[in-house]
Order: sequence, then structure tokens, then C-alpha cells
Amino acid sequence: MSEEEAASSFTLSLSLEERLSTRYATAFLGVAGATGLMWLLRQSLNIANVSLFYLLVVLVTAIMGGLGPAIAASLLAFVAFNFCFTPPIGTLRVADPQDWLELLVLLGVALITSRLAAGARERERLAREVARAEAELAAQRFRETLLALASHELRTPLSSIKAFVSSLRDEAIPLSPADRRELLAAIEEETDHLNRIVSNLLDLSRLEAGAWQPEKDLYLFTEVIGTVLGELDETTAARVVTDLPPELPLVPLDHVQIARVVWNLVENALKYSPPEATVHLSARVEGNELVVRVRDAGPGLPPGAEDKVFAKFYRGQREVPGAGLGLTLCAEIVKAHGGRIWAENNPEGPGATFAFTLPLAEG
Repeated sequence: MSEEEAASSFTLSLSLEERLSTRYATAFLGVAGATGLMWLLRQSLNIANVSLFYLLVVLVTAIMGGLGPAIAASLLAFVAFNFCFTPPIGTLRVADPQDWLELLVLLGVALITSRLAAGARERERLAREVARAEAELAAQRFRETLLALASHELRTPLSSIKAFVSSLRDEAIPLSPADRRELLAAIEEETDHLNRIVSNLLDLSRLEAGAWQPEKDLYLFTEVIGTVLGELDETTAARVVTDLPPELPLVPLDHVQIARVVWNLVENALKYSPPEATVHLSARVEGNELVVRVRDAGPGLPPGAEDKVFAKFYRGQREVPGAGLGLTLCAEIVKAHGGRIWAENNPEGPGATFAFTLPLAEG
């Protein structure tokens, strides 16, 4: 063992001894303080009240200091009770056999109480340690996944952008105007992809930190759909088939956040569906909720993935590009609105349906 390790071990040992000494000192002072207080009030107290007061001291000692100090407090309380309140007062002799029974009951109950309280304290400590270990493990997994995201999902579009730009700058490569337009379109597409990944990651962090709470107002849901479809190009928007009854009521929602939810669900549906397939977007009032469904024509969800798809960085098909953050962001936004979100395979055919609810305004 090195000198530094030995010094660290010695310091730790001293620290443990100091804490242990403090706990036993607290037990002694607790019993002494209780004895002094009850001695001042002895004219108005009976033996039963004195024993209950000592039991309270033992219980508090067990909760704060653990089993050892609690047992010490029990023994000290036994001695103090005998010396100060059991005739003949001022001695450790017991004249009345009935007093022996009271003393033994006090000691027994104090020991049992200290054991139970110390056990509860230990269970609470173990629960905190388990929760801390689980949080550290989750944080470690998050860091590892984030590193994988940075090394692949962020690196891939950056590499593509660099390659396209290098081709445009290389005068030795003959490029027609059409080739240049194609490369510029590819750069724009990869840049949008990169921007969506970063935006989802930042927005998810803000939501989880409570820094992006919904700012609700009353909107027609058709306005949200119009915003989403307006961001799609004409060809892609034509693949989205909407089914929205004209009598939909006003819904309290954050327009920006819910538009992001619909956008992510529609984009996800388009991504997993064949290029020629359509995506169906519908909304219905069911009870006191608005239920929105987005149905794709893809391969569907793997068995058991209905809940996993909303976890961070989960991707059902690795060959499909994406960081696995869009659905997690959707779940957090819907949760912040007081709604529910779920996914299920289409019973009538291929594909999956992603649905979420929004509470309607009361009255």
C-alpha cells in the first residue's frame, strides 16, 4: 500500500470513528437531557409518562444514529429511570418488585423499538444507495449512447456534407449544372437531418429539465395539421392522407410543441413506409380527449417493442437512418400536456399506428 493510500485509509478510519463517537455522544446527551427535563417536572409526571418519554428518546436515537447508539440509549434510559425515578431514588436498588417489572418492560420495549427503527433506517439507506446506483448506471448508459450517437448519427451527415462540398470545390471534377444542383440538394438534406437530431436532443434535454413547459392556448387541431403539412414539400405532403371531421373543438395546447409531435410522427411514418405508400393522419373526439392517430404502411413493430419505441435512442430498424430521439420527444411533450401516447401494429394490415391524446378544455 502506498503512502497516499495509507493516508487515505487512515483519514477514512478517523472519519468513521468521529461519526460513530458523535452518534453515541448524541445518545448520551439525549438521555441526559430527557432525564434533566423530567426531573424538573417530576412533581407533575407519573412513572408511565417518564417511561414513554425515554422511549421517545430511544426512537429518535435509532432513527438518527442507528442500532448501536439506540441500544446504548436504551441501557442509559434503564439506568437513569432506575436511579432518578424508582424508589429508593438516588440508588440503583429497587425496593418494590413491581418497579422491577416496569424497568424490564422499559428496557425490553426500548430494545425492540430501537431494533425496528434502526432496521427501517437501514432499509431507507439501502434504498437510497440502490436508487443512486441505478441513476449512475442510467447516466453511464446515456453517456455511452450519446457517444455512439455523436460517433455515428452525427458523424455520418457531417461526413456526407464534407464529401459533397469537396466535390463541388474540386475543379478537376467536371460537374454539370444539374450535378451541382443535385449535390447542393444532398447537402441541404443532410444539413436538415443533422439539425433535426440536434434540435430533438436539445429540446428533449430542456423538457426533462423543466425548462420548456407548454404554453397552452385554444387552437383548432386543423391549424396544427396545416402547419405540419406546410413544412413538407408538395410531393411528400401528397402522401399524407388526412381524416379530420369539421366539427373538431378547440383544444388547449402549445402549438409549437404539438406541431413538433405531429411532425415527428408523420416523418417517422413516412420514413418506415414504402416510397409509394400513403400515411394516414386522423383525429377524433373520444370522451373528454382528442385522439390523434398516425398510421404507416411499414413493416410494423417487432414483438414487445410497443413501449420500447419511446425510449431514448431506440430504433426498431438499424438500417433506417435516425437517432431514436423523435418518439422520445413526442412522449415527453404529450406527457407535459397531460395526455397519453402509445404504439400498436395495425390489426387489418401491414404497418403500425402511433396515437396520442390531448385533454379537451372543460366546459
